[in-house]
Amino acid sequence: MSKRLSIRQKQWFLIAHIVFFTAWLGGALCMFLLGLWAIMNGQKHDLAQTYTLIHLIDDTLIKFPAIGTLVTGFILSIWTHWGVTRYYWVIIKEVLTILIILMGIFFLSDWLSEVVAIAEKHGASALGYQEFIMRRNQLLVAGFFNILAMVSMVIISVIKPWGKRKGEHSTAPARS
Repeated sequence: MSKRLSIRQKQWFLIAHIVFFTAWLGGALCMFLLGLWAIMNGQKHDLAQTYTLIHLIDDTLIKFPAIGTLVTGFILSIWTHWGVTRYYWVIIKEVLTILIILMGIFFLSDWLSEVVAIAEKHGASALGYQEFIMRRNQLLVAGFFNILAMVSMVIISVIKPWGKRKGEHSTAPARS
C-alpha cells in the first residue's frame, strides 16, 4: 500500500468506519434501553431472557463493530494526512475508543455474564440479590458513559477542535 490512501480508498475506509461505528453505537443504545426497560418493568418479564438478549447484542453489535471501528480508524489515521498523533482531536478519539473497548473486555463483559447467570438461576427473584442489582446498575452507568463518549467522538469528528499538536508541522519540505 502506498504512503497515502487514494481518494477512493479513503472513501471506502471512511464508509466502513462509519458503518462499524453506527452498529457499535446502535448496539450500545439497544443494550442501554433494554437495561432500562428491565428495571422499569421489574418482575413483569423474564429477566433471564432480557439479559440474554442484551448479551446477544453485546456479542453481535458491540464486539466486532468496536474492533472494526478501531481498525478502520487507525487505517484512516495512518494513511491520510490526519496522522495518529498529529491532531489533538484524533488522539482524543483514539483514547476514547481504546478505553471503551478495554472497559468492555475487562469489566462489562464479565458483569453481563454474571447478570445473565444470576437471572437464569433465580428468575425474577434475582431482583432480591444484591450482586444482581449492583452489576445491573454498573452495566447501566457504564453503558451511559460509553454512549456519551461515542456521541462525543461524533461531535469531535465534525468540529475537529484543538488543532495540531505543538511541534507538528506540515509534511512539506522546508524552503531555504
